[in-house]
Amino acid sequence: MKFTVDMRAVETGATPAEMKKDIENSILPTFEILQGWEKENRVWGGLPVGERRISFVLEADSPKHADELIKQLPAWGLTTTSVKALATFADRSEADRELLKRI
Repeated sequence: MKFTVDMRAVETGATPAEMKKDIENSILPTFEILQGWEKENRVWGGLPVGERRISFVLEADSPKHADELIKQLPAWGLTTTSVKALATFADRSEADRELLKRI
């Protein structure tokens, strides 16, 4: 299954020292994990230029698996995260063909 994932930074009012700690301990390790998943063809995406947000498509076995993977990301606790399951084009095409038969 594929899921869209959007992780937006939460405004915390952090001091520069706290921001440095968050970048070192959460943000950069998250990027490293995502780069690894990218090499495994588990994620596709990136960061919208000029925004404090990560957007990607995640391949997972189930919604529960997607949740488990996302919660492994160190930045998860610093973001508001939105996840949506994607239907395949084939599945949607089949559903629309069935709809056409009924209308």
